[in-house]
Amino acid sequence: MFAVGSNGTSAPAGQDNAEVRGSGGVFCYSQNTGKEESHPGHKAIIKAMFDIFFPLKQKALQIKKLEKLLKEISALSPEEREYVKAAFGRFQANGISKLEAEQVIRGLKFNFKDTLEPGEVEKIKLKILSFFV
Repeated sequence: MFAVGSNGTSAPAGQDNAEVRGSGGVFCYSQNTGKEESHPGHKAIIKAMFDIFFPLKQKALQIKKLEKLLKEISALSPEEREYVKAAFGRFQANGISKLEAEQVIRGLKFNFKDTLEPGEVEKIKLKILSFFV
């Protein structure tokens, strides 16, 4: 005996909830209620996929604002400010997204060849990421 979903697919009966897969998605045919029900997590999955493919306009950090934020960090010398600004150079065309800022800061944190100290990198991180909040 099989339970048939409204999309024409079927699943073995005798289970409380038989999962039915077909072109219409994943549905749960409940023999207790006799109705086809979608999984409650589907809305979250669909929303996450929608956000991936159709992201809202994200806040972007422009180079002028980056310069202003870096000047507010008194622990940085002018040379260090220029170094950090150059590290963000490849992302300046359309503004710097939060993800791009995190990538650059991570690179600064693990680059032991530069003159930035870990405390300075942490201050840069806090100042720049505060822009995206």
